[in-house]
Amino acid sequence: MPCEKLHLDRWDRPTCIARILARQRKEPQFSEKYESSDKYFQRLPNGSLANTATQMTVTLDGCATFCGQGTWYWDAIPRLTTWIIPIVLLLSNIELSPIDKHRFVTIIHTVGDPIDSFWSLLHKIYVWRRLHAMAVDRCEPRAENQTWWTYAALRWSVIATVLAGFEEISGAYIETELRYTMVLNQLGHIGHPSVQSGPAWQEWRQCARRLADARTNEFLRTLLAIFVYIFSVVAALDDDIGGGSTSRPGGRIGSAVFLMWLVPLALFSNVIGTFTSRRTCLTIMRLFVQNSRGRVYHRQRHSSADRPALIPIPSWTEYFHSLHWLGAVYTYRPWKLGYRSVRRKSAAHYASNWFLYLLSLFPIFVSAVGAFVIMWYAVPVGWSCRHIWVVGLTVAWLLSNLFTIW
Repeated sequence: MPCEKLHLDRWDRPTCIARILARQRKEPQFSEKYESSDKYFQRLPNGSLANTATQMTVTLDGCATFCGQGTWYWDAIPRLTTWIIPIVLLLSNIELSPIDKHRFVTIIHTVGDPIDSFWSLLHKIYVWRRLHAMAVDRCEPRAENQTWWTYAALRWSVIATVLAGFEEISGAYIETELRYTMVLNQLGHIGHPSVQSGPAWQEWRQCARRLADARTNEFLRTLLAIFVYIFSVVAALDDDIGGGSTSRPGGRIGSAVFLMWLVPLALFSNVIGTFTSRRTCLTIMRLFVQNSRGRVYHRQRHSSADRPALIPIPSWTEYFHSLHWLGAVYTYRPWKLGYRSVRRKSAAHYASNWFLYLLSLFPIFVSAVGAFVIMWYAVPVGWSCRHIWVVGLTVAWLLSNLFTIW
């Protein structure tokens, strides 16, 4: 009975030969166990066994022993080590808050809607840039020398860091950058040395220092995970590095490239960093607001008029509970579409939001196109069932992002 009868239409002779040759190389006792008789390999007219790469013919027992009975993914372990395990390492290196287990749905949100995840991270960076620009505009220029630039850069960093703390806590309720201008004015007229409150400025500096110390950064650890991922992909392509593969790697490499967007996402997430918990940031900001109010409004301790609040919610318990329906994701920013940046000599506009959206599409587009091309030229050449999941997931991610936005 030929091997084709055992595996029917699933029979793949080149793959079976590759598996036999791999076992010949890697198993020290292979020759004594399988090549000492003609039980597993056909004997040629000259008396030798047909067990070489150019002449490979197995018996029925050899076919069942080496090629199996049509089991599902006999090389499952090599497939896992090629790209699934490195991808899990990348996912585990996305920056998460260690407190509040609900935030681990970040992973689900990342895989289910990577476009929105990229968009949220880019929007956070963009808002920080805008806050720094506001700090630069706020400070009055002086003599432009090295001493002035050093002093000015310190002031810009302090102002931007504290404003970023307000954005971290109450970003969902800040619809325009005019809110930050109100904070600067009501907490010491920060930025204008002629009218700025000296004690209030010291509170700003201490708050900025506490916020900077409370942030985490696992960038180097993430680089190690990215190195493992890229090395695994290269090893699957190069036999000299990976030691050969038991099956054609086209589909696996295409799948790995399709998920290559995890690399920049993990980098973005760790470069931005986070706080050990959102309660840490909240505690720092509450102490800062209380101290600043005490210094600036020491004559109005019993009045709440014209005093900035962190968030317009009756209680902090309700605030933390609302974080879950706001997305339960540390970097999820459902308000980003309606965020308006206000520049000098111009009205509020939304153009930058759509530019960030196009940037968030870029890594997904590159990964999908790269995977599609690799799978197209892999055996079997042309359109195959592998392309269905690439195209299907790409479309699903686009639709998921639309549902998230609206």
